[in-house]
This record gives sequence, C-alpha cells and structure tokens, in this order.
Amino acid sequence: MSDALIQRIADGRTDLVFVALARGLPATAVDDQGVSLFNGARTTAT
Repeated sequence: MSDALIQRIADGRTDLVFVALARGLPATAVDDQGVSLFNGARTTAT
C-alpha cells in the first residue's frame, strides 16, 4: 500500500478510503501517528 495514499486519507481525503479498501488496506490500518484511518478520532490521555 502506498504511504502517499495513506497520508492523503489521513489529511482528509475520505473519498480515497474506498480506493484503499479495494487495494487491500485492512480496516484496522493506522497512520504513522497511530490514528485509525477509518475512525479519524485521536484520543489522548489527560
């Protein structure tokens, strides 16, 4: 899977999620900061 595609999804290109899934990206995928690409929410401990 292209790191560039993952980054584009992480940057907000949610339309590319379907492209990523079609190319075999698992639904459990995370970006380089550990944020789920399909959740989009980052939780932080306070």
